[in-house]
Amino acid sequence: MEKIVIKGASENNLKQINLDIPKKKMVVFTGVSGSGKSSLVFDTIFAESQRLYLSNLSSYAKQLIKVMAKPKVKSISGLSPALSIKQATASRMSHSTLGTITGLSDLLRLLYLKTGTPFCPKCNITLESRSFEKVSQDIKKEFLGQKILILASLEKYRGSDIGYKGLSKLFERLQRRGFERIRIQDKIKRLDDKTLKIDVEEKLQLDLVVGEIKTKKDNAKELEILLKKAFYFSNGLILIKGA
Repeated sequence: MEKIVIKGASENNLKQINLDIPKKKMVVFTGVSGSGKSSLVFDTIFAESQRLYLSNLSSYAKQLIKVMAKPKVKSISGLSPALSIKQATASRMSHSTLGTITGLSDLLRLLYLKTGTPFCPKCNITLESRSFEKVSQDIKKEFLGQKILILASLEKYRGSDIGYKGLSKLFERLQRRGFERIRIQDKIKRLDDKTLKIDVEEKLQLDLVVGEIKTKKDNAKELEILLKKAFYFSNGLILIKGA
């Protein structure tokens, strides 16, 4: 049915209400306090919807759910299983929504995770879990015979927060780990370059140069070692760039 048909609703202060409610629409009930909004929505429509739904469940399932009393109404047709969310005074943040307060957003997130297929918004490639061996094979297909740089994306730093001293200490730590180069705002620089000028007012994107290698058919293991090293030092993102 395309609508819910209510006849003779007299729950609480309702006076033999007859009403047709369209389905697949957002319907809002408004009115002054005591006009019967809750009596119609919760005590009549939802109560009858729940009662009809539970009548098809097992006796054990019925024991786990609090069943509302049969509403005072002559007849209701066109009902479907319903979810009731009542007004509550639960503490919440200013950015809370109906979804976060009720937990519906978590359920929707889980639904999309289990049933959806994520894609990269830039290259439209399906996102999936891959082994280092598979990543290595994909890189060789794309860059076979070429020299490539393997970069580990570091956190973005607010230059004014970390300052020159903070950057110097970071570069010193990376040098002690055996690294020599870093990419700052898409430009490759040496970590020991004392003449390096950096605008501390910018938000700096730093990419550590983990290694340089020429892709061949017989050096898969060397490439995998560099990839593992890059993933270890990155924040989950590595970049491949032609040398």
